[in-house]
Amino acid sequence: MIDVKINLRTERQIIKQVVRTAGFLVILILISGNFNILRGYLFGLVISLLMFFRLASTTKKALEMSEKKAKSYIMVQYLIRYLIYAGTLAVAYKRQDFSFGGAIIGLLTIKIGLLSWAFWQVLVNLYESKFKTFLKKP
Repeated sequence: MIDVKINLRTERQIIKQVVRTAGFLVILILISGNFNILRGYLFGLVISLLMFFRLASTTKKALEMSEKKAKSYIMVQYLIRYLIYAGTLAVAYKRQDFSFGGAIIGLLTIKIGLLSWAFWQVLVNLYESKFKTFLKKP
């Protein structure tokens, strides 16, 4: 068993960034006036958020298991998540009132949010290190 403390602060920061990204995209879609894209996007976004929380839960449970059990548990959960993603895309493809492209963007919003959050952290750390170096110079 591995003793790891899950950082809830980081998880909350990621969710905040995803909500900002999603809000920005919803505003852009509303401006375009295409409600099929909006419905598809929101459908994909909800599934993506649920899968993010499922992944966090899976990770926390796996850390409490032995290595052998954790490997099989993670593999099964991984397959389940991808089946849910495939089902989401199938539903979006079959439904006329959902945009398939909007659903794909919704499913990718977590990844976009994570990348933008990581990029922001790099910029903040770079700025802080440069600022501290500047202050130390006589």
